[in-house]
Amino acid sequence: SSLLIYAYQQELLNQNFDTTIFLSEIEDYYEQYKDAFKLSKNIFQGRFIVVDKSAPDLRLLNKWYKSDNIKSIEKLVDYCQQFAKEYYLPDSNWKYFSDINNRLPNLITEEEHFLQRAKGVWLEDEIYRYYIYIKDYQIKGSISPLAVEKEKIKNILLNKKKIEYLKQLEDELYQNALSKKK
Repeated sequence: SSLLIYAYQQELLNQNFDTTIFLSEIEDYYEQYKDAFKLSKNIFQGRFIVVDKSAPDLRLLNKWYKSDNIKSIEKLVDYCQQFAKEYYLPDSNWKYFSDINNRLPNLITEEEHFLQRAKGVWLEDEIYRYYIYIKDYQIKGSISPLAVEKEKIKNILLNKKKIEYLKQLEDELYQNALSKKK
């Protein structure tokens, strides 16, 4: 009977449940529970490029990778598509620094110090040059930005909404049964 009830609830949810969560609801929840959103790792906004040391025009890449000029960014995208072994260019998205750090030739042990001091640097090994541009960063233990937590909050709010909806349905069914003396 539990399986039948569960299947019935799921079908009701699929047919009648409104999954709309407004941005204002997400922002309100974030503001209310801000202290619960502490970062477990360092994050940053920026760019990461790995290119062969023998690639052409590295001196131009040295200028483009930390530029905010639209034309330079277009040239950077074109350059990376042609010559980069690996690249990550959307500098408005938050990314865990450890994901980048694990790809570097020498692991940066003092991540916080590096993020605070480095704006745009490049490192080398025998074959590749690794470019890192740090536009913004947040240190482990600080409050996580809303952009990082948005999906998590949306799922929390959806689950709360589902529970309320199912409880309301259960109450309505119970009241109907009482009124019909069943």
